[in-house]
Amino acid sequence: MLRDTCRLWMGWMLVTGMLLGVTAPGRAQTALRLRGQAQEDSGGGVPASIELDAVYGFRGLEFVGQKTFSARSNDKGQWSVLGVTSGVWVFAAHAPVHLPQVVLLPVQFTQKNALSAAGGQVAWEVGFELTPRDRFPALGPAADAALAGRRADVAAALAAVAETGDAPTLIAAGEIALYVRDAGLARALFERALTIAPGTARASLGLASSAMLLGDWDRASKAFWTAREQGVSPKLARAVGAAITELQRIARPPDGAAGVH
Repeated sequence: MLRDTCRLWMGWMLVTGMLLGVTAPGRAQTALRLRGQAQEDSGGGVPASIELDAVYGFRGLEFVGQKTFSARSNDKGQWSVLGVTSGVWVFAAHAPVHLPQVVLLPVQFTQKNALSAAGGQVAWEVGFELTPRDRFPALGPAADAALAGRRADVAAALAAVAETGDAPTLIAAGEIALYVRDAGLARALFERALTIAPGTARASLGLASSAMLLGDWDRASKAFWTAREQGVSPKLARAVGAAITELQRIARPPDGAAGVH
């Protein structure tokens, strides 16, 4: 009788763990709800397509859980996704008359940071500030190619912009490059934007995202810090603060070890 009771109890615990999304210790795979808002940079809400894609798991290891999510923001631009697990996520938003915006962020990268999650919900939101296409008509072909998944065409379409564009154009182009996961092209565009207009927070945020895509935690941490100091969008300020804390835990060398710069 006791043995049967123990077996039933262990079975119940196993099923409960699966339902809660808990896996092996250290994986931190509790499923969370994440919210955000898509707006024009002028402030109005935008009904937009929201896409989430995991590129790394806990501390850059293999990802465990549902890897992609999609949502549609309402007329106020508000959106919500349930089931996000620990890892580095690509957050993208786009609409028919707006260029895509992309940012990479760690979600619940460790369980020690109170900013990571609370009550089953990520404590910060992902706020997009979408740029109308008619502001940068030269980027239309690149945006169309990106949304169609034609990475080579994106690089070709952005080649001329990389040489002649002003800082806002280069930043928007860099975010299109991020959409097709071309971290090298994106980084070059953001770096050129900062050369033209030093102190531009959105360009520094783009550099952080490029570094995240490459798994360069130290460079990403520094770029996030710079973006915050330069005045990153209030819609992303808490997310950037959490990212800095999480990445510093990874980038910081062990006690007694020399840092690599």
